Amino acid sequence: MSMKHLVLGLALLARTLATSNPLNLKAIDEKVLDMGLTSFDDQYRGCRHMMEEELVELNHTEFTRNPIYAEGWKRAAAKWWNKGGDVPRSTALRTEHAVALMAYTLHGSLYMKFDEDVHNAGLSRREYLEKFQFKTLHFLLTEALTILRKPQTCHKVFRGVKDIRFIAWPQDLVRFSQFVSFFFRKEKAKDFGEDTFFSVNTCYGVPIKKFSAYPEKEEVLIPPYERFVVTSITKHLNSTYIQLESAGTCSNYNCEWVKGNIPLAGPSIPQDSSSIPWVGPSIPWDSLSPPLALQPVQVSLDGSAALWGVSRSSQFGVISEFAEDTLCPLIQVTDEYVEQHWTQY
Repeated sequence: MSMKHLVLGLALLARTLATSNPLNLKAIDEKVLDMGLTSFDDQYRGCRHMMEEELVELNHTEFTRNPIYAEGWKRAAAKWWNKGGDVPRSTALRTEHAVALMAYTLHGSLYMKFDEDVHNAGLSRREYLEKFQFKTLHFLLTEALTILRKPQTCHKVFRGVKDIRFIAWPQDLVRFSQFVSFFFRKEKAKDFGEDTFFSVNTCYGVPIKKFSAYPEKEEVLIPPYERFVVTSITKHLNSTYIQLESAGTCSNYNCEWVKGNIPLAGPSIPQDSSSIPWVGPSIPWDSLSPPLALQPVQVSLDGSAALWGVSRSSQFGVISEFAEDTLCPLIQVTDEYVEQHWTQY
């Protein structure tokens, strides 16, 4: 074990023991808020039309292999159609986008398993191609947020977290490394806990009230590829308050599925697209609007975020210059930095 990992582990252990209540049977978990470099963060830039051509076959494969996805999708489709199933004509959104958003917001095993897998599917391209069985849902959610996003529009949102105390430092660059729901109202956000409480200005998160299983929550869904700078960290009693400001986006993956995948063993895929259960067995495929050839969306940083496009130090050492929608910066841990920051935290 290297010195930096030993120091880091001892520091976390000491802090956990010092802050935990002996009467509490469940200790607070401490996690470093970082760039989430194991996340699968594909934005599908320049290949959305190609992905749409793959969806019917890909979706059938994942329905066959992933019962959590299949069951969650069917529940979401039924709920969406019970609500009327109307997609706003003012957007390029399609029914499958709406059902994907509904599926993610439903309470159940789908969103928990999906979040976990998104967080880890970026370990390698092979990890994504061979093990990640939510490719369809990931694409549809990403595309839905791109369609619904209004450029130059940002939202102040909040989220409380229970049983996890996140650790970060001012001016760090961070990502949530998965899709995550935030809320416009502080009080609603506190319902989810206050061990860590986030106040976030997001410019890529999108309000999804019209497509949520629980519209009263007034959720804003933030994608895993949005990058933030930590502007403030304060502590009060047993709570940590973290403020984040949007700093554009970055991705280490792009168009991975249509680049050509590793052959996967599995059942043959039928050519009859009418049998693919996009929105439940009672809804025929031809009732959906045809896929649109969406063009890549160009985005730019606002003035404040653009200030961060220069070399700066991070919680793990030094990161290089970055630009909008480039690869996320690789980070280097130094013994000196770990010793300095973790022994003083």
